[in-house]
Amino acid sequence: MYTNWRNMLFSTAEYLLVVLAALIPTTTAGTNIGFILIPILVLVSGRGTRILELFGQSTFTMLCVLFCFMWLGATVYSHASCHMAFHYALKYNKFLLGIFFLPLVKERKWVLRCLDVFGLTMAAVALISIVYCILHPNFSPVQSSHLFRNYIATGLCMALASFWLLCRPNASQGRSQQLSKHLLLLMMLGFLFFINPGRSGVIVFVLLTLYWVVTRQQLKSAIYGTCLLGILIGLTITFHAPVVSRLANLNYLEKITTFWGFPSKNPPEKRKHNASVRERFDFAINTGKLVLSHPLMGYGPGSLPLVYKAQFANKPNQHVIVTTNPHNEYLNTSVALGLPGLFIMLLLFLSGWQTTQNLPAGIKVFARGLYVAYGFGCAINSWFMDTTPGHLFVYFAMVFAGLHLAIKEQTVNEKECIQEPELTLLDS
Repeated sequence: MYTNWRNMLFSTAEYLLVVLAALIPTTTAGTNIGFILIPILVLVSGRGTRILELFGQSTFTMLCVLFCFMWLGATVYSHASCHMAFHYALKYNKFLLGIFFLPLVKERKWVLRCLDVFGLTMAAVALISIVYCILHPNFSPVQSSHLFRNYIATGLCMALASFWLLCRPNASQGRSQQLSKHLLLLMMLGFLFFINPGRSGVIVFVLLTLYWVVTRQQLKSAIYGTCLLGILIGLTITFHAPVVSRLANLNYLEKITTFWGFPSKNPPEKRKHNASVRERFDFAINTGKLVLSHPLMGYGPGSLPLVYKAQFANKPNQHVIVTTNPHNEYLNTSVALGLPGLFIMLLLFLSGWQTTQNLPAGIKVFARGLYVAYGFGCAINSWFMDTTPGHLFVYFAMVFAGLHLAIKEQTVNEKECIQEPELTLLDS
Protein backbone atom coordinates (compact mmCIF):
# COMPACT_ATOMS: atom_id res chain seq x y z
CA MET A 1 0.00 0.00 0.00
CA TYR A 2 2.79 2.40 0.96
CA THR A 3 4.73 1.50 -2.20
CA ASN A 4 1.71 2.13 -4.41
CA TRP A 5 1.19 5.51 -2.79
CA ARG A 6 4.80 6.52 -3.42
CA ASN A 7 4.64 5.33 -7.03
CA MET A 8 1.50 7.40 -7.52
CA LEU A 9 3.30 10.51 -6.28
CA PHE A 10 6.22 9.82 -8.61
CA SER A 11 3.86 9.38 -11.57
CA THR A 12 2.23 12.69 -10.65
CA ALA A 13 5.64 14.34 -10.75
CA GLU A 14 6.29 12.83 -14.20
CA TYR A 15 3.10 14.27 -15.65
CA LEU A 16 3.66 17.57 -13.87
CA LEU A 17 7.03 17.79 -15.63
CA VAL A 18 5.20 17.63 -18.97
CA VAL A 19 2.65 20.21 -17.86
CA LEU A 20 5.48 22.49 -16.79
CA ALA A 21 6.48 22.81 -20.46
CA ALA A 22 3.20 24.70 -20.98
CA LEU A 23 3.44 26.74 -17.77
CA ILE A 24 6.91 28.22 -18.32
CA PRO A 25 5.96 30.30 -21.41
CA THR A 26 2.61 31.43 -20.02
CA THR A 27 2.57 31.97 -16.24
CA THR A 28 5.18 32.91 -13.66
CA ALA A 29 3.12 31.71 -10.70
CA GLY A 30 2.50 28.31 -12.29
CA THR A 31 6.19 27.97 -13.17
CA ASN A 32 7.31 28.73 -9.62
CA ILE A 33 4.77 26.30 -8.18
CA GLY A 34 5.91 23.58 -10.58
CA PHE A 35 9.60 24.10 -9.76
CA ILE A 36 8.80 23.75 -6.05
CA LEU A 37 6.17 21.02 -6.20
CA ILE A 38 8.16 18.59 -8.36
CA PRO A 39 11.11 18.36 -5.90
CA ILE A 40 8.65 17.81 -3.05
CA LEU A 41 6.86 14.99 -4.91
CA VAL A 42 10.15 13.36 -5.92
CA LEU A 43 11.51 13.42 -2.36
CA VAL A 44 8.29 12.20 -0.74
CA SER A 45 8.11 9.36 -3.28
CA GLY A 46 11.44 8.08 -1.93
CA ARG A 47 13.68 8.93 -4.90
CA GLY A 48 16.20 10.96 -2.88
CA THR A 49 18.96 8.35 -3.19
CA ARG A 50 18.26 8.05 -6.91
CA ILE A 51 18.81 11.79 -7.31
CA LEU A 52 22.15 11.58 -5.51
CA GLU A 53 23.14 8.65 -7.72
CA LEU A 54 22.32 10.53 -10.93
CA PHE A 55 23.84 13.73 -9.59
CA GLY A 56 27.17 11.98 -9.08
CA GLN A 57 27.20 10.70 -12.67
CA SER A 58 26.86 14.10 -14.35
CA THR A 59 29.42 16.90 -14.41
CA PHE A 60 26.76 19.23 -15.77
CA THR A 61 24.47 18.84 -12.75
CA MET A 62 27.41 19.30 -10.38
CA LEU A 63 28.29 22.57 -12.10
CA CYS A 64 24.68 23.74 -11.94
CA VAL A 65 24.57 23.19 -8.18
CA LEU A 66 27.99 24.81 -7.74
CA PHE A 67 26.83 27.81 -9.81
CA CYS A 68 23.77 28.21 -7.59
CA PHE A 69 25.73 27.96 -4.33
CA MET A 70 28.33 30.45 -5.60
CA TRP A 71 25.54 33.01 -5.95
CA LEU A 72 24.19 32.20 -2.49
CA GLY A 73 27.65 32.23 -0.92
CA ALA A 74 28.54 35.57 -2.50
CA THR A 75 25.77 37.25 -0.48
CA VAL A 76 28.17 37.17 2.50
CA TYR A 77 30.43 39.87 1.03
CA SER A 78 27.90 41.65 -1.19
CA HIS A 79 28.00 45.47 -1.24
CA ALA A 80 24.19 45.50 -1.34
CA SER A 81 21.88 45.05 1.61
CA CYS A 82 21.24 41.53 2.86
CA HIS A 83 17.69 41.59 1.52
CA MET A 84 18.75 42.81 -1.93
CA ALA A 85 21.66 40.36 -2.14
CA PHE A 86 19.43 37.37 -1.40
CA HIS A 87 16.79 38.72 -3.78
CA TYR A 88 19.27 38.54 -6.66
CA ALA A 89 20.93 35.29 -5.54
CA LEU A 90 17.62 33.44 -5.28
CA LYS A 91 16.98 34.13 -8.95
CA TYR A 92 19.52 31.36 -9.60
CA ASN A 93 18.01 28.75 -7.28
CA LYS A 94 16.35 27.25 -10.36
CA PHE A 95 19.70 25.58 -11.14
CA LEU A 96 19.46 23.69 -7.84
CA LEU A 97 15.77 22.79 -8.14
CA GLY A 98 16.31 21.47 -11.66
CA ILE A 99 18.30 18.43 -10.52
CA PHE A 100 15.07 16.92 -9.19
CA PHE A 101 13.91 16.55 -12.81
CA LEU A 102 16.64 13.98 -13.55
CA PRO A 103 14.90 10.76 -12.34
CA LEU A 104 11.65 11.74 -14.10
CA VAL A 105 13.13 11.35 -17.59
CA LYS A 106 13.63 7.65 -18.26
CA GLU A 107 12.56 7.29 -21.89
CA ARG A 108 12.66 9.21 -25.14
CA LYS A 109 8.86 9.50 -25.24
CA TRP A 110 8.81 11.69 -22.13
CA VAL A 111 11.19 14.18 -23.74
CA LEU A 112 9.10 14.22 -26.92
CA ARG A 113 6.00 14.90 -24.84
CA CYS A 114 7.68 17.83 -23.11
CA LEU A 115 8.86 19.30 -26.40
CA ASP A 116 5.51 18.78 -28.15
CA VAL A 117 3.58 20.36 -25.28
CA PHE A 118 5.95 23.33 -25.39
CA GLY A 119 5.51 23.66 -29.16
CA LEU A 120 1.72 23.37 -29.04
CA THR A 121 1.55 25.91 -26.22
CA MET A 122 3.45 28.47 -28.26
CA ALA A 123 1.26 27.67 -31.28
CA ALA A 124 -1.77 28.46 -29.10
CA VAL A 125 -0.14 31.72 -27.97
CA ALA A 126 0.45 32.67 -31.61
CA LEU A 127 -3.13 31.81 -32.59
CA ILE A 128 -4.67 33.76 -29.69
CA SER A 129 -2.46 36.76 -30.45
CA ILE A 130 -3.39 36.68 -34.16
CA VAL A 131 -7.10 36.49 -33.31
CA TYR A 132 -6.62 39.37 -30.89
CA CYS A 133 -5.03 41.45 -33.64
CA ILE A 134 -7.89 40.67 -36.03
CA LEU A 135 -10.51 41.66 -33.45
CA HIS A 136 -8.59 44.85 -32.60
CA PRO A 137 -7.59 46.49 -35.92
CA ASN A 138 -5.79 49.32 -34.12
CA PHE A 139 -3.79 46.90 -32.05
CA SER A 140 -0.45 47.66 -30.50
CA PRO A 141 2.16 44.94 -31.17
CA VAL A 142 3.47 45.28 -27.63
CA GLN A 143 -0.10 44.93 -26.34
CA SER A 144 -0.72 41.70 -28.21
CA SER A 145 2.64 40.31 -27.11
CA HIS A 146 1.86 41.00 -23.44
CA LEU A 147 -1.13 38.64 -23.42
CA PHE A 148 0.98 36.00 -21.64
CA ARG A 149 4.53 37.28 -21.09
CA ASN A 150 6.57 40.34 -21.97
CA TYR A 151 7.46 40.37 -25.65
CA ILE A 152 11.14 39.50 -25.06
CA ALA A 153 10.35 36.25 -23.23
CA THR A 154 7.52 35.42 -25.65
CA GLY A 155 9.80 35.98 -28.63
CA LEU A 156 12.47 33.67 -27.23
CA CYS A 157 9.94 30.92 -26.47
CA MET A 158 8.39 31.29 -29.93
CA ALA A 159 11.79 31.07 -31.61
CA LEU A 160 12.73 27.88 -29.73
CA ALA A 161 9.31 26.30 -30.33
CA SER A 162 9.57 27.08 -34.06
CA PHE A 163 13.04 25.56 -34.11
CA TRP A 164 11.65 22.40 -32.51
CA LEU A 165 9.15 22.06 -35.36
CA LEU A 166 12.07 22.20 -37.78
CA CYS A 167 13.99 19.55 -35.81
CA ARG A 168 11.14 17.20 -34.94
CA PRO A 169 11.57 13.72 -36.52
CA ASN A 170 9.14 12.98 -39.37
CA ALA A 171 9.53 9.18 -39.41
CA SER A 172 6.20 8.40 -37.74
CA GLN A 173 4.24 11.25 -39.32
CA GLY A 174 1.87 11.01 -42.26
CA ARG A 175 1.32 13.70 -44.86
CA SER A 176 -1.54 15.28 -42.94
CA GLN A 177 0.60 15.51 -39.80
CA GLN A 178 3.49 17.02 -41.72
CA LEU A 179 1.13 19.55 -43.32
CA SER A 180 -0.24 20.46 -39.89
CA LYS A 181 3.30 20.92 -38.58
CA HIS A 182 4.18 23.28 -41.42
CA LEU A 183 0.98 25.29 -40.91
CA LEU A 184 1.74 25.64 -37.21
CA LEU A 185 5.28 26.71 -38.07
CA LEU A 186 4.04 29.40 -40.47
CA MET A 187 1.56 30.70 -37.89
CA MET A 188 4.25 30.87 -35.19
CA LEU A 189 6.71 32.59 -37.49
CA GLY A 190 4.00 35.04 -38.47
CA PHE A 191 3.68 36.00 -34.81
CA LEU A 192 7.45 36.14 -34.31
CA PHE A 193 8.22 38.31 -37.34
CA PHE A 194 5.06 40.41 -37.77
CA ILE A 195 3.44 40.82 -34.35
CA ASN A 196 6.12 40.52 -31.68
CA PRO A 197 8.29 43.68 -31.60
CA GLY A 198 11.22 42.04 -29.83
CA ARG A 199 14.53 41.66 -31.63
CA SER A 200 15.97 38.82 -29.54
CA GLY A 201 13.47 36.19 -30.72
CA VAL A 202 14.01 37.02 -34.40
CA ILE A 203 17.79 36.96 -34.05
CA VAL A 204 17.69 33.66 -32.15
CA PHE A 205 15.48 32.02 -34.79
CA VAL A 206 17.70 33.22 -37.64
CA LEU A 207 20.76 31.90 -35.79
CA LEU A 208 19.12 28.55 -35.04
CA THR A 209 17.88 28.13 -38.60
CA LEU A 210 21.40 28.68 -39.92
CA TYR A 211 22.65 26.15 -37.35
CA TRP A 212 19.96 23.69 -38.50
CA VAL A 213 21.01 24.13 -42.13
CA VAL A 214 24.65 23.42 -41.27
CA THR A 215 23.98 20.39 -39.07
CA ARG A 216 21.60 18.73 -41.53
CA GLN A 217 24.29 18.74 -44.25
CA GLN A 218 21.68 18.18 -46.95
CA LEU A 219 21.13 20.31 -50.03
CA LYS A 220 17.35 20.12 -49.61
CA SER A 221 17.53 21.39 -46.03
CA ALA A 222 19.97 24.13 -47.01
CA ILE A 223 17.65 25.36 -49.77
CA TYR A 224 14.59 25.12 -47.51
CA GLY A 225 16.19 27.01 -44.63
CA THR A 226 17.71 29.69 -46.84
CA CYS A 227 14.46 30.29 -48.74
CA LEU A 228 12.48 30.39 -45.49
CA LEU A 229 14.74 33.05 -43.97
CA GLY A 230 14.88 35.01 -47.23
CA ILE A 231 11.10 35.12 -47.57
CA LEU A 232 10.56 36.06 -43.92
CA ILE A 233 13.16 38.84 -43.95
CA GLY A 234 11.88 40.13 -47.29
CA LEU A 235 8.28 40.25 -46.05
CA THR A 236 9.19 41.97 -42.77
CA ILE A 237 11.00 44.71 -44.69
CA THR A 238 8.23 45.03 -47.29
CA PHE A 239 5.44 45.34 -44.73
CA HIS A 240 7.59 47.28 -42.23
CA ALA A 241 7.00 44.85 -39.36
CA PRO A 242 7.36 46.05 -35.72
CA VAL A 243 10.84 44.55 -35.34
CA VAL A 244 11.97 46.39 -38.50
CA SER A 245 10.53 49.64 -37.15
CA ARG A 246 12.56 49.28 -33.97
CA LEU A 247 15.75 48.58 -35.89
CA ALA A 248 15.11 51.39 -38.39
CA ASN A 249 14.82 53.99 -35.62
CA LEU A 250 18.41 53.44 -34.52
CA ASN A 251 21.18 55.78 -35.54
CA TYR A 252 24.00 53.29 -36.08
CA LEU A 253 26.52 55.97 -37.01
CA GLU A 254 25.91 57.71 -33.68
CA LYS A 255 26.21 54.41 -31.84
CA ILE A 256 29.62 53.77 -33.41
CA THR A 257 30.92 57.31 -32.75
CA THR A 258 29.76 57.32 -29.11
CA PHE A 259 31.45 53.93 -28.66
CA TRP A 260 34.78 55.54 -29.57
CA GLY A 261 34.26 58.44 -27.15
CA PHE A 262 32.65 61.13 -29.29
CA PRO A 263 29.76 63.01 -27.61
CA SER A 264 26.19 62.16 -28.56
CA LYS A 265 24.20 64.79 -30.46
CA ASN A 266 20.88 63.52 -29.10
CA PRO A 267 19.48 64.93 -25.85
CA PRO A 268 19.65 62.67 -22.77
CA GLU A 269 15.89 62.09 -22.80
CA LYS A 270 15.95 60.61 -26.30
CA ARG A 271 18.97 58.47 -25.57
CA LYS A 272 17.36 57.22 -22.35
CA HIS A 273 14.24 56.22 -24.30
CA ASN A 274 16.36 53.94 -26.51
CA ALA A 275 18.65 52.76 -23.74
CA SER A 276 18.03 49.10 -24.54
CA VAL A 277 20.20 49.48 -27.63
CA ARG A 278 22.06 52.78 -27.47
CA GLU A 279 23.53 52.36 -24.00
CA ARG A 280 24.58 48.72 -24.18
CA PHE A 281 28.06 49.63 -25.30
CA ASP A 282 28.39 51.86 -22.24
CA PHE A 283 26.98 49.16 -20.01
CA ALA A 284 29.49 46.63 -21.38
CA ILE A 285 32.52 48.91 -21.12
CA ASN A 286 31.71 50.24 -17.64
CA THR A 287 30.74 46.83 -16.29
CA GLY A 288 33.95 45.38 -17.74
CA LYS A 289 35.92 47.98 -15.77
CA LEU A 290 34.13 46.90 -12.61
CA VAL A 291 35.04 43.27 -13.28
CA LEU A 292 38.72 44.16 -13.72
CA SER A 293 38.71 46.08 -10.45
CA HIS A 294 37.46 43.00 -8.49
CA PRO A 295 38.35 40.00 -10.68
CA LEU A 296 38.62 37.28 -8.03
CA MET A 297 35.44 37.58 -5.97
CA GLY A 298 33.36 40.28 -7.61
CA TYR A 299 31.09 42.64 -5.72
CA GLY A 300 28.40 40.11 -4.74
CA PRO A 301 24.77 39.75 -5.88
CA GLY A 302 22.74 42.96 -6.13
CA SER A 303 25.78 45.23 -5.91
CA LEU A 304 25.85 46.40 -9.52
CA PRO A 305 23.44 49.40 -9.18
CA LEU A 306 25.30 50.76 -6.15
CA VAL A 307 28.81 50.29 -7.51
CA TYR A 308 27.85 51.42 -11.02
CA LYS A 309 26.33 54.64 -9.70
CA ALA A 310 29.28 55.35 -7.41
CA GLN A 311 31.85 54.79 -10.16
CA PHE A 312 30.26 56.30 -13.24
CA ALA A 313 27.13 58.36 -12.50
CA ASN A 314 28.81 61.18 -10.57
CA LYS A 315 31.06 62.40 -13.37
CA PRO A 316 30.49 66.09 -14.29
CA ASN A 317 29.10 67.05 -17.70
CA GLN A 318 28.33 63.45 -18.61
CA HIS A 319 24.93 61.77 -18.82
CA VAL A 320 25.12 58.19 -17.54
CA ILE A 321 22.16 55.84 -17.21
CA VAL A 322 22.51 53.81 -14.01
CA THR A 323 21.69 50.19 -14.76
CA THR A 324 20.62 47.35 -12.51
CA ASN A 325 21.32 44.91 -15.34
CA PRO A 326 24.11 45.14 -17.94
CA HIS A 327 21.97 43.15 -20.41
CA ASN A 328 24.75 40.59 -20.55
CA GLU A 329 24.73 37.45 -18.40
CA TYR A 330 28.49 36.96 -18.75
CA LEU A 331 29.14 40.45 -17.35
CA ASN A 332 26.36 40.13 -14.79
CA THR A 333 27.93 36.94 -13.42
CA SER A 334 31.45 38.38 -13.55
CA VAL A 335 30.49 41.50 -11.57
CA ALA A 336 28.76 39.43 -8.87
CA LEU A 337 31.07 36.41 -8.66
CA GLY A 338 34.27 37.51 -10.34
CA LEU A 339 36.09 35.64 -13.09
CA PRO A 340 35.73 32.26 -11.27
CA GLY A 341 31.96 32.60 -11.65
CA LEU A 342 32.35 33.34 -15.36
CA PHE A 343 34.61 30.29 -15.70
CA ILE A 344 32.01 28.03 -14.05
CA MET A 345 29.32 29.46 -16.33
CA LEU A 346 31.38 28.68 -19.44
CA LEU A 347 32.10 25.17 -18.13
CA LEU A 348 28.37 24.75 -17.57
CA PHE A 349 27.71 25.43 -21.26
CA LEU A 350 30.51 23.08 -22.32
CA SER A 351 29.43 20.20 -20.09
CA GLY A 352 25.80 20.69 -21.11
CA TRP A 353 26.82 20.42 -24.76
CA GLN A 354 28.59 17.14 -23.99
CA THR A 355 25.41 15.66 -22.46
CA THR A 356 23.76 15.87 -25.89
CA GLN A 357 26.18 13.47 -27.59
CA ASN A 358 24.13 10.28 -27.18
CA LEU A 359 20.65 11.81 -27.62
CA PRO A 360 18.38 10.75 -30.52
CA ALA A 361 18.91 12.67 -33.75
CA GLY A 362 16.03 15.18 -33.70
CA ILE A 363 16.28 15.83 -29.97
CA LYS A 364 20.05 16.19 -30.23
CA VAL A 365 19.82 18.98 -32.82
CA PHE A 366 17.31 20.90 -30.70
CA ALA A 367 19.32 20.35 -27.51
CA ARG A 368 22.47 21.70 -29.11
CA GLY A 369 20.47 24.53 -30.63
CA LEU A 370 19.38 25.43 -27.10
CA TYR A 371 23.01 25.87 -26.06
CA VAL A 372 23.79 27.82 -29.22
CA ALA A 373 20.85 30.14 -28.54
CA TYR A 374 21.74 30.73 -24.90
CA GLY A 375 25.45 30.99 -25.58
CA PHE A 376 24.67 33.88 -27.91
CA GLY A 377 21.66 35.23 -26.03
CA CYS A 378 23.53 35.59 -22.74
CA ALA A 379 25.75 38.13 -24.51
CA ILE A 380 22.80 40.42 -25.25
CA ASN A 381 20.52 39.71 -22.25
CA SER A 382 20.73 38.37 -18.70
CA TRP A 383 18.84 35.21 -19.57
CA PHE A 384 19.89 33.16 -16.54
CA MET A 385 18.71 35.86 -14.15
CA ASP A 386 15.48 36.59 -16.03
CA THR A 387 12.49 34.54 -14.96
CA THR A 388 11.19 32.90 -18.13
CA PRO A 389 14.47 32.45 -20.06
CA GLY A 390 16.21 31.13 -16.94
CA HIS A 391 13.50 28.60 -16.10
CA LEU A 392 13.26 27.55 -19.74
CA PHE A 393 17.00 26.84 -19.97
CA VAL A 394 17.14 24.88 -16.70
CA TYR A 395 14.01 22.92 -17.61
CA PHE A 396 15.18 21.68 -21.00
CA ALA A 397 18.84 21.33 -19.97
CA MET A 398 17.87 19.05 -17.07
CA VAL A 399 15.40 17.09 -19.21
CA PHE A 400 18.12 16.44 -21.78
CA ALA A 401 20.64 15.59 -19.05
CA GLY A 402 18.16 13.12 -17.57
CA LEU A 403 17.67 11.43 -20.94
CA HIS A 404 21.43 11.35 -21.45
CA LEU A 405 21.92 9.56 -18.13
CA ALA A 406 19.05 7.14 -18.85
CA ILE A 407 20.52 6.19 -22.24
CA LYS A 408 23.98 5.86 -20.72
CA GLU A 409 22.66 3.58 -17.97
CA GLN A 410 20.72 1.48 -20.48
CA THR A 411 23.86 1.04 -22.60
CA VAL A 412 25.84 -0.15 -19.58
CA ASN A 413 23.11 -2.64 -18.63
CA GLU A 414 22.99 -4.04 -22.17
CA LYS A 415 26.75 -4.58 -22.15
CA GLU A 416 26.53 -6.40 -18.83
CA CYS A 417 23.76 -8.65 -20.18
CA ILE A 418 25.93 -9.55 -23.17
CA GLN A 419 28.94 -10.38 -20.99
CA GLU A 420 27.02 -12.58 -18.48
CA PRO A 421 26.59 -15.62 -20.82
CA GLU A 422 30.33 -15.53 -21.60
CA LEU A 423 31.17 -15.62 -17.89
CA THR A 424 28.79 -18.55 -17.38
CA LEU A 425 30.52 -20.59 -20.10
CA LEU A 426 33.93 -19.88 -18.58
CA ASP A 427 32.74 -20.99 -15.14
CA SER A 428 31.39 -24.25 -16.50
